[in-house]
Amino acid sequence: MQLEFFSHPKVIDTYRAYIANLSETAPPPGNDLQNFLTRRNDRFFDLLYQIAVASGVTIDRHELDRLAYVPFGWQTEQDELRNFRTAMLAVLEAKKPLVVAPAIEQKQIQQASNPYPLPPQ
Repeated sequence: MQLEFFSHPKVIDTYRAYIANLSETAPPPGNDLQNFLTRRNDRFFDLLYQIAVASGVTIDRHELDRLAYVPFGWQTEQDELRNFRTAMLAVLEAKKPLVVAPAIEQKQIQQASNPYPLPPQ
């Protein structure tokens, strides 16, 4: 980035602003987190826009934001991983217990979910 666009100070400045935002610690869930993520997205699209301008592409900055698409599964996966890490850290830091329960046998699962009896053995 810095080598490719070294002669475009606006690209370098927006790149630095975006990288600085990536280095910030995200606040806990709530309005502050939403504002933080909105600022992060804004900085990202500002960077894309400046790269487009430096590359000679004519595009509206708001069109970049409006037409952006992130598959739902990616966000779901990220949310699950974040929740898993949070839960595991709580267990490893002895803030929450690790609950251990007996496993359900496969026969019990089949009987519970299958309305038909199991075949004779």
